[in-house]
Amino acid sequence: MTWEWVEERLVRAHNYWLAVNRAGRPPYVRPVWCVWADGALVFSTSPSSLKARAFAADPCVSVQLELEREVVVVEGRVEPCDPPADAVAAYAEKYDWPQPSQRWYAVRAGRVYASDEATYPAGATTFALGAADHDSL
Repeated sequence: MTWEWVEERLVRAHNYWLAVNRAGRPPYVRPVWCVWADGALVFSTSPSSLKARAFAADPCVSVQLELEREVVVVEGRVEPCDPPADAVAAYAEKYDWPQPSQRWYAVRAGRVYASDEATYPAGATTFALGAADHDSL
């Protein structure tokens, strides 16, 4: 897998499945809409939503793309953000959203796992972001 392959899928996916931790309870998984901007998945949600309350308590999350035979899983931390204007414009174009009551968040990717069913397991790759050249591990 190449980093370019991964980024192409991070950009083009429509639904992104966000998994958050809940102390003493099962993980909570819901779809969110995202844009890939500056090494982060940027999305909006109500700050009073269950997912926002969960990641306020524990910002470690996983996000999986909706792709069927191609897998991209982002592991990282959620933080409130003020996205750049180009990310907001891309989000509005992609989804015709958000509502004014929504708040912006970003999943800062720490690791990304990628695989393609056509080449699995040989092509499965884990990327550690922050490395200067995004070489696979």
